[in-house]
Amino acid sequence: SSGEWPSFLMTYNCDGTTEMGGLIYDIDGGTGSRQEQFMVSAYDKDYNWIVSDTSYRGISANCVDNPLEADGWNFVLTSPNAEVIKYVRIDYIGTGTIGSVGLGFDNYYAYGCYSNTRISQACGA
Repeated sequence: SSGEWPSFLMTYNCDGTTEMGGLIYDIDGGTGSRQEQFMVSAYDKDYNWIVSDTSYRGISANCVDNPLEADGWNFVLTSPNAEVIKYVRIDYIGTGTIGSVGLGFDNYYAYGCYSNTRISQACGA
């Protein structure tokens, strides 16, 4: 890859949650060097890593060879020792050039949220 890849950071403004999930859509592959792949990570209030999950790598623009071409990757992060998740970060870990990659993110859900929990900020970091 070339250049600095931005991250997508979500911050809970209150207590947080111990489990969350969502969808990343259309993980592309293609000719040349572009093979999209993402890592979703959860952190506690002190920015200590809790748990991560990594998507499949897009290896082809052909839907038969790349099952996530034009489809979604479901992820769920569960805090293994019930540590409270305060931050969620999505990092691009694939290959290609910055201008050739996009992130489709949807259906975010924080399971078992504390009653005062909501996302206060979601932005590119």
